[in-house]
Amino acid sequence: NNNINNNFGTGNGTGSGGNVPDTCEECFRAFLNANQISAYLAIFSPTTPITLDQFCNNVESGFAIVEAQFRLNLGNPSVGLSEEDINALIACLENVGIEFS
Repeated sequence: NNNINNNFGTGNGTGSGGNVPDTCEECFRAFLNANQISAYLAIFSPTTPITLDQFCNNVESGFAIVEAQFRLNLGNPSVGLSEEDINALIACLENVGIEFS
């Protein structure tokens, strides 16, 4: 069971009192709701379900995200993120030290 939906609010707040997000998880939660996060993670790892924490631990440990694929996955209808929000999420992730290739 992947209980990821139980861990997040459904709003687009950062959970840090409106401050600028400073972690990978906060970036995702600032631009995606719980259902969008679950849909993205299911696309990213379809055979082995992972949590947002696991995804972020991997990319914070130096696993570079392929930007073109990241954009495609986030734009997938099941995630439904706009290009503007995708750009903002990428900028947020880069600001917290996540690398794209």
